Amino acid sequence: MFPEYLKGFRLRIFQRCAPITLTLIAVNCAIYLLQLSLSREGQHTLLDTFGLSDGGLEAGKYWQLITYQFLHGGSLHLFVNMVGLWFVGREVEVVLKPFRYLFLYFAGGIAGGLLQIFFPGGNSQVLVGASASVFAVMITFTTLFPDVLIAALIFFVIPLRMKAKYLGVGIFIVSILFWLSGIEKNVGHLAHLGGCIMGFILALVWKSNIPPFPDFPINGPENPSAPPPPRREKTQTEEILDKIARHGFDSLSAEDRRLLEEQRARLPYRNNVTP
Repeated sequence: MFPEYLKGFRLRIFQRCAPITLTLIAVNCAIYLLQLSLSREGQHTLLDTFGLSDGGLEAGKYWQLITYQFLHGGSLHLFVNMVGLWFVGREVEVVLKPFRYLFLYFAGGIAGGLLQIFFPGGNSQVLVGASASVFAVMITFTTLFPDVLIAALIFFVIPLRMKAKYLGVGIFIVSILFWLSGIEKNVGHLAHLGGCIMGFILALVWKSNIPPFPDFPINGPENPSAPPPPRREKTQTEEILDKIARHGFDSLSAEDRRLLEEQRARLPYRNNVTP
C-alpha cells in the first residue's frame, strides 16, 4: 500500500543475521540511556572522561579514541547514526566478517576523531558520536559495490534510487563543503571526512578478496548477481510450430508433416463427433 513513487523501496528488517551490528546499536543506545540518567554534573564528568578532546589525549586518556564513539549529543544524533548503521552495517558485516567489520568501525572512528581534533580548522570542543564510524562503513560499502542499485531517503523524506557510488561521492562532497563553509560548527565535519577516508582506504585494500555482492535488501531482484537460469531446449514440435509461424505451412518438409500429424493424433478429444 505504498505510494507510486515508493514502489520498489521495501525494507526487510531481519533479512540478514548481523549480530555485530545489533550489538553496536544496543551498546550505543544503552550508553545514551545512561547519559540521560545522570545529573548535569555527572554528564559533564562522563564527557570529560570519555569524550574525545585534545586535552584528554595530551593527558594520556587514549581510551577516548574509542569511548567517544559510544557517546551522543542528543536523541536525533543517536537516531541518525543508528539508522545509518542498521541499513548499511548489516550488509558490510556479512561480506567483511566480524573481525574486519569491527576493525573498520573502530578505525573509522579513530581516524575521524584524530582529524577533527588535530587538523587545522577543527574545533576544540569535546567530540562525541558514532558518525565517523558509520561514515566509514557507508563508504566501504559504496567502494566495494559501486554499481549496486540502492534506494535512499534524502533527509529521511525524499526517496531517491541511485547507484551506490553516487551516494559515496555525495557523502564526500557534502562533508567537504560543510567543513569549508562552516555550516553547523557544532558538527564534526572533519570527523565525518576522516571516517570516509579510512573507509575508502580499507575498502581498496580488501576489495580483491571480496566476492560479488549477494543481495541488497532494498533492491528489487532477490539476487541480481545470480546467473540467469539455463535455457530449455525446444522440442521438435515447438521447432515445427516456430517454422510455421515464420515461413508458413508450405515450408514444412515431409518429415515435419509426419511428426506434426503424429502429435495431432495423440491429442485427447473430449467429444468424438462423426460427420
